[in-house]
Parts: sequence; structure tokens; C-alpha cells
Amino acid sequence: MTPIQPYPATLEPQSFTEPAIVLHWLVRLRWLAALGQLLAIGLAIWLLGLGYGWTPLAVVVAVTLVSNVLLAAALPRLPDPPRSLAAGVVLADVLLLTTLLFFTGGAANPFTLLYVLHVALAASVLGSRWTWIVVGLVGVCFGFVALVHRPLEPTSTDVLEGDILLYGQAMALLLVVLLVGYFVSRVVASLRQREAELARVREEAQVGERLAAITTLAAGAAHELGTPLATIAVTSREMELAAEKLGDDALAEDATLVRQQVERCRQILEHLRGDVAGRGTDEPGESDVQACAEAVRDRLRPGRREKVIIDFRSPVHAAVAPRALEQALELLVNNAFQAGEAAGIDGPVEIDAIQDPFAARVSVIDIGPGMAPEVAARAAEPFFTTKDPGGGMGLGLFLVRLIAEKAGGSFKLNSEVGKGTIATLALPPIPDPNEPK
Repeated sequence: MTPIQPYPATLEPQSFTEPAIVLHWLVRLRWLAALGQLLAIGLAIWLLGLGYGWTPLAVVVAVTLVSNVLLAAALPRLPDPPRSLAAGVVLADVLLLTTLLFFTGGAANPFTLLYVLHVALAASVLGSRWTWIVVGLVGVCFGFVALVHRPLEPTSTDVLEGDILLYGQAMALLLVVLLVGYFVSRVVASLRQREAELARVREEAQVGERLAAITTLAAGAAHELGTPLATIAVTSREMELAAEKLGDDALAEDATLVRQQVERCRQILEHLRGDVAGRGTDEPGESDVQACAEAVRDRLRPGRREKVIIDFRSPVHAAVAPRALEQALELLVNNAFQAGEAAGIDGPVEIDAIQDPFAARVSVIDIGPGMAPEVAARAAEPFFTTKDPGGGMGLGLFLVRLIAEKAGGSFKLNSEVGKGTIATLALPPIPDPNEPK
């Protein structure tokens, strides 16, 4: 059986801190740098015939590779590395580049443009203090290789004549542009992703705090209302018995109704704290969707009950507790009626469902006023409401989404202004015991 996913991930999960993100990309950049150095050395020696020794250059490349292996191995053990470590890597790379330039012509080497890459990387992610340190080191290093360096020694006097230096400058410029454009943009994108993740976590924490406050309020209300409701229940029962003795059927019916409504209030208060906090909805179980829909319809007040249409073409069963499914359907049905009544629309509300191999899809359909796309996109967010002050807390659709996600499903709204709304719960189906695992 293929499980359904609550929502597709729009962001790759990212738990890195900012220096860790920078180091993560620096490791990748240094692998490419080492590969580029090897290719450049090979071209210079074997194709261009430059006669300098390759041993010191190989040592520099080896230092780059070994240090990068150590850095890559250490990163998983450093979930929160200091920013100075990332800055130290950039400074070390400036020194390694300087060493290469010292053995390959100094400032005359067109690949001095690679200094720009280190400055750009520092300016993008290391902050102003480290950027100026990198700039200062680059200035000192460039001045050093301009004054002190080993000149190129081509085996042929024609090697450095003509357009060969121009080609080298073009290659260096292209390399710098590509590296700056790709790696800096990816690092900045990773940092922005991290900020988005942090903002989401902060928002969830704020929502949790508000839900905790409402839960405390609900618990207090349940405690305070318990005694008067018990008194009303006892009194209504006494009235019922007295009316039966007197033969007053009308009074007996009224007393019975009062007692039933008091019991209903008591049940609501029992569930209120868990419902508001999203608890009490994750108990295991399975539901006959039509039975749950009919139970919800039976609990509606007269006037609404008759307008609910339930007409399933085939039985539908979902892997979610009946109490949780009934709560979700009741919230959706009442929401549909409230929206229609507020707009002066006296239309029916339909509960429909279909079973497919991947999900039990339950929809609540109305022909109410509908929602604009920007409203529908936020409708299931906690504490978002378009109702007048006092008309609601904006938790109904959020709780529906919470119920669906805790069951391993999803919740989706399709709405169009003037044409109504379709609210769909996609819930895990009951596994077929005859299906091979």
C-alpha cells in the first residue's frame, strides 16, 4: 500500500547554521578548485611546454585536497561551527593561491583574477569585519607576488608571444564569473532557505503558545461550567419526573430536552481542551465514512440537518478514528453553513466520498460565496479568519488540517468566488488484508 504524503516538500529540510552552510559550499568549491589546479598545471606543462618544476605545485594541490578531506570529515561533527572557521578556510585558500602564483609567474599570471572569488565569497557570507580582513590579505599577497615570484620558463620562446596571455585572461575571467555566479548564489539561496525555516519555526512556536493559552482558558471554562451544568441537569431531571406525575407531557418533553442539551454541553466541554490543542485526534482506529457523516448530520440543529446531502456510491473506509473524522466533518459542515448564511445563500451542503487505492477522499461541498485565491491559500492557517470580530478564532480549518495530517493524510481547499467551495480530506485507506506486503 502506498502511503500518501501530507504535503509535498517545497523546501529541502535544512538544519544547518549559517557558518555550516558556508562551509558546506566551501568544501564543494575547494574540490572544484583542486581539480581546476590539476588541469591548469597539466595544460601548462604538457601542452604549453612551460618548463618550471611541477613538484611545488603538486604539494599545494595536495595540501588543498588533504585539508578539504579533513574539513569534510569534521563538518558532520560540528553542527554549529564558529564563523571564524569558515573565514579561516577562505584565508587559507588565499594563501594557497598566492603560493601557486609565486611559482607560476606572479602578478603576470592571468589567474590572479581568482582573488576576486575569495573577496566576493567573504563579502556575501562572512560579514564586513572578515571581508576587510580578506581584502587586506589579498592586497598583501598580490603585492608580494608582484614583487617576488618565480618567472615562467617556457621551453619555446614563442609560447608567451601572441594571444596566449589573452586566452589565459579570458579563461580566468570566465572561471571567476562562473564560480562567483554559481557558488555565491547557491550559498545565499541556502542562507535564505535557512531564514525561511527559522521564520516557520518561530511562527509555529507562536501558534503553540497561543493554542496553549486557549487550552488553559478552555480547561478553566470546563471547570467553572461543570457545577452549574450539573445543577441544571439535576433540576431538569426533577422537573421531568414532576411533569410525568402531573401528566404534563409538554413540560416533560421540555425538561427532557433541557437535560439532553446539558449532557451535550458536558460532552463538548470534555472534548474542548483536547480539540483546541489538537490532542484527542490521534488515537488509532478506522472509520466508516458514511456512518461518521450521518452522525454529524444527526447532531446538527434543525434547519441545517435537512440540507445535508449524503449519497455515497460505494462504502468508504479511512484509517482515522471516528471521533477525529466526525470532528473534522462537523467543523467543515458548520463552516459551509455559516459562510452561506452570512452571504444570504440558503443552499444545501453535500458530503461526498470516494475510495481509491491510495486514499479515502472525503469532500464537503457547498454553493456558498466561495473564497478569493489569496484567502483560500491562508484559510487553513491558525488564527486566520475573515469573520467579523467575535465570529470565530480562525481555528476551524486549522484543526481540520491538523486532524488530516496526524492521520497521515492532507487537506485541500478548492474555492471560487460566487461558485462555492470544495473542502477535501485525503485520508489513508484501510489496508487490504489480502494485499501482498
